[in-house]
Amino acid sequence: MKGAIVKSNAETLVKVGDETLSVAEVIERKKSLSIHTNLLMKLKTQRESILRTSEYANAQMEPELQKLIEIHFGKSSNGKTNPDDIEAISRPFRENNCTKVIDPIGIDSKIKELETYVENFEREAKFVLSESNALTKIKLN
Repeated sequence: MKGAIVKSNAETLVKVGDETLSVAEVIERKKSLSIHTNLLMKLKTQRESILRTSEYANAQMEPELQKLIEIHFGKSSNGKTNPDDIEAISRPFRENNCTKVIDPIGIDSKIKELETYVENFEREAKFVLSESNALTKIKLN
């Protein structure tokens, strides 16, 4: 009986999303979705880590800028300093010291694509396999 089931799973074709796969392929791919899920978690973790690191570095930049302004204009300027003079120091300092995240692959869209793939495949595979199991007849000789 087990051999007949294996043979049927290899020969029976079903449609999952845009793909036509054998039942055996769907079962195997469903098992390997954990690899996609692990990759998804890793991508999200790395993205969050990079964003936190960038935000932290940028937050550390502001106190340094304030020290630079105090050194240049003195602590006791009492609001007499021209805002244009402060901007002339602040703007280049921020431009040269600001941390920017460079994302050449568009990580947010890759994460969304992978999430959609995993969710859709799991949902559709479950339905297709249930339907196939209910409809498949196996002859035993």
